[in-house]
Amino acid sequence: MTASEKTDIGLSEIKKMQTKILLQFHEFCHAHQLRYFLYGGTLLGAVRHRGFIPWDDDIDLVMPRPDYQKLLTILQKTKVASHLDIIHHENNPFYPYPFAKLYDNRTICDIPGLDPRMELGIWIDLFPMDGLPANKSLRDQHIEDLQSQIRLLNRCSRKFYFSKNPVRLAKNIGIMLLYSFYSQKKVICKLEADAQKYPYESSPYIGVVAFCGGQNNVIEKAGFEETVMLPFEQYKFDAPGTYRKYLVNLYGADCFEIPPESKQDSGHVYTAWWKEGEKINEVY
Repeated sequence: MTASEKTDIGLSEIKKMQTKILLQFHEFCHAHQLRYFLYGGTLLGAVRHRGFIPWDDDIDLVMPRPDYQKLLTILQKTKVASHLDIIHHENNPFYPYPFAKLYDNRTICDIPGLDPRMELGIWIDLFPMDGLPANKSLRDQHIEDLQSQIRLLNRCSRKFYFSKNPVRLAKNIGIMLLYSFYSQKKVICKLEADAQKYPYESSPYIGVVAFCGGQNNVIEKAGFEETVMLPFEQYKFDAPGTYRKYLVNLYGADCFEIPPESKQDSGHVYTAWWKEGEKINEVY
């Protein structure tokens, strides 16, 4: 499809479509008794803005690892909706993450740094939550080990970029040569396996450690699963019972205050458009 044939999707429409995906996923999870929770900027947006953070443009959810795995199994036989597909490293060789995305297959996104052969459409992110031990030293060491693997994954899946700056070009070539010996698939599989060292159901602490990682993602499981409903756009969705404590862990004690304009930057830059013949009048 040429640039002139593309039917671009604006940011406002992208957010409406993401909200619709979230609603359909929410209904699917409740029908199949799957646990999920609003997470990250989406959870903060629900608390602080009753919807999207105005300068943000994505939706993040977390699922306990057992529910996440059950979801992937269920979606091998059925779909959340006819126009929604799941993408993860096991069903797409070009996908570079240890978490999944639920996306609208009628759309295409051009995302800097990612392989276009993924053919990813407008999406929401689904992060698995794993268990962690009660002992803080063991938690710290476990997270440190996973963070090393996450850094390796980021480097071996990075696309090569040509630069007119000779120093930057030499650096890019060096990174490409150094990490070209690593298999992205094997790195992801090891990362996922190691993240599950401590089973979710029997662990006193939980966190998103297979990708986002870091101590700020760790929280006591007690109270977290006591689901509360929070408003997001015109609907209500599942949120963790200890959502305020979790947000403070993630973003700091002042996260409920509107930040200055200089910090109002999502960091997400991509374009999206309808596949040829897929533009329809009513998508919500």
